[in-house]
Amino acid sequence: MGASLALLAVGLVVWHLAQTGGPALVTHPVQIKVLLRDQPLPGAHLTLTPVVASLDTNASDTAIEVIGRGQIASNGISSPSATGHAGLPAGEYIASLTWCKVEVKEGETVAGPDLVPQLFRNPSTSPLRVKVAPENNSLVTLALHDPKLRTRRARYDHE
Repeated sequence: MGASLALLAVGLVVWHLAQTGGPALVTHPVQIKVLLRDQPLPGAHLTLTPVVASLDTNASDTAIEVIGRGQIASNGISSPSATGHAGLPAGEYIASLTWCKVEVKEGETVAGPDLVPQLFRNPSTSPLRVKVAPENNSLVTLALHDPKLRTRRARYDHE
């Protein structure tokens, strides 16, 4: 009888997680300002990929890979969030960007070339990092510089 009861309890927990979408994420608000050659990138898309897959959840032994996404406003600031959650779990993220020029071809609006240097488009090559803390997060500024120009590095500051 004890084994059957334990099996029923495990089944109920699995069913509950399936119904609720798994363990809830603990997220924290963060704002990121992105500048390319000291100018904002309005409309650019920011993707934040975790450096490690194990992030804060309310189930401490569960590893969930969370990718944050956000669009950059005209002032250069984005408030990225994880799927279905405001903010991001605490941890370190690799920031990558896309910012396509809008073009009209044959009367149709289409995405043109990406205006972000290749280095910053892919998480495997981007040197940009963002740390999200469990407490208050200050504005993070990511300043991108074209790697073909004299200054060959990106910097980030926590203001």
